[in-house]
Amino acid sequence: MLYREDKKGNRISALGFGCMRLPQDDREKCGRLIDSALKSGINYFDTAFMYSGNEELVGSLLGRYDRGSYFLASKIPPALCFTKKDFERIFRIQLKRLGTDYIDYYLIHCLSDYSAWNRLCRMGIEDWIREKIESGAIRNIGFSYHGGTADFKKLIDSFDWDFAQVQYNYMDEFNQAGREGVEYAHSKGIPLIVMEPLRGGSLTGKLPQKALERLAADNQSAASLGLRWVLDKKEILCVLSGMNTEEQLSENTAIAESAAAGCLGEDEKERIEFIKSAIRESFVIGCTGCGYCQPCPNGVAIPACFEARNNFENGKNHPVFKMNPARRQYLHSTAVLGKSPMNASLCVKCGRCEKKCPQGLKIMSLLEETAEVMEPAWFMIPIKAYRMINSGKKR
Repeated sequence: MLYREDKKGNRISALGFGCMRLPQDDREKCGRLIDSALKSGINYFDTAFMYSGNEELVGSLLGRYDRGSYFLASKIPPALCFTKKDFERIFRIQLKRLGTDYIDYYLIHCLSDYSAWNRLCRMGIEDWIREKIESGAIRNIGFSYHGGTADFKKLIDSFDWDFAQVQYNYMDEFNQAGREGVEYAHSKGIPLIVMEPLRGGSLTGKLPQKALERLAADNQSAASLGLRWVLDKKEILCVLSGMNTEEQLSENTAIAESAAAGCLGEDEKERIEFIKSAIRESFVIGCTGCGYCQPCPNGVAIPACFEARNNFENGKNHPVFKMNPARRQYLHSTAVLGKSPMNASLCVKCGRCEKKCPQGLKIMSLLEETAEVMEPAWFMIPIKAYRMINSGKKR
């Protein structure tokens, strides 16, 4: 296993174990996976307060090993925090669940923009964090993020962070924090943990047939290409993978053992561009995400709407998912993560976007179709609840 150093000189395995997808109904299997991970050199394990039953499971399985032999990461949910007392209450519950008296890497879970962090600051979270760092109960403090680049950079500058966690993969190079945010964090000395390096599996088993045939001809797995693309980046400290089979663990470990920064060859870069093109060709809406249509005068996040719609339509062909994951993506990227809603139904058909679209898309009608598909009758309920919580008001 290759290791990379964090801000304080800790050697972190290039591949981390995202524990959310552990098969919790089979404790023995989970135990074998954790055992194999540790034996392979993985030393970073990620869980969260909101992953039902996961902290207890992970804590008990890792508790069989010397506490200094691994790094444990968990997260506090801002949506459940209304006063400074909540920080302490939730943290104590987590320590008990995990069976430890300290957490190595502690994250503010799923910050969406600067205002979400500012709400926590008004409650006194900065002083609380400093108290925990000083006592040793928290060894490193960071945040996980799902918003846009501008607010990510603002958050990076807002506190003395030890690390941050972002979604990053070759299809999201310019989405969310994006390459600009990744490079900015690096320039500030903040190492990054990457989640969704394979975009929830959409960059493996759900690739278009054309892409799968190219990978087979070149004798490279989709997982290898996706993970190597992320590990190629010097800005990345660790890549999380939600491995739930021995086969996945074995393959991903082998990939990480040879994927140092700068590992990606020119042939692999060309292969990735081919696959990205094949993915876009499979889209219902031929949006490339260039952003020329932005800003919308009414605030619609046009590229994000179309990306989620494309993923939703593609997801229909993969019944392994009980709920199409693009529905959640649409809620996050257009409705709850920004300072105000940015969903498709807000379009007032002014037509400015269509004049600027290099693809010549009929954006107004496509947004109307997208709203019909992606915004069911219950759509506004979780949005209103989230915004009420994030404003600091109790329901």
